[in-house]
Amino acid sequence: MASSAGGHASGRDKIFRIQRRMLRIVAGLYYRSCCRGVYGELGIMSFPELYIYECLLYARSNVHCVTRNSDFHSYKERGGSDVRSSSFRPFWVYHKALI
Repeated sequence: MASSAGGHASGRDKIFRIQRRMLRIVAGLYYRSCCRGVYGELGIMSFPELYIYECLLYARSNVHCVTRNSDFHSYKERGGSDVRSSSFRPFWVYHKALI
């Protein structure tokens, strides 16, 4: 996976800068020109797009591992096929005295 360094990786900004630099070289653009539209023209996914795409592919291939809203009830409800996320509480909720 080319973009497994995405998400919260520390080097993602450097990878994105290198990708933009290479795109400007391939497209023959000035080094400070905007290359936002060039991605689509050349059919290249930007690094953040590639990371999001791989996350969606992972979720699609592991759909059998997730919990759905309909798993908790025997009756029909709207949004029953929606994926249920696990509850998450930040550290500061439990330790308000530290803040």
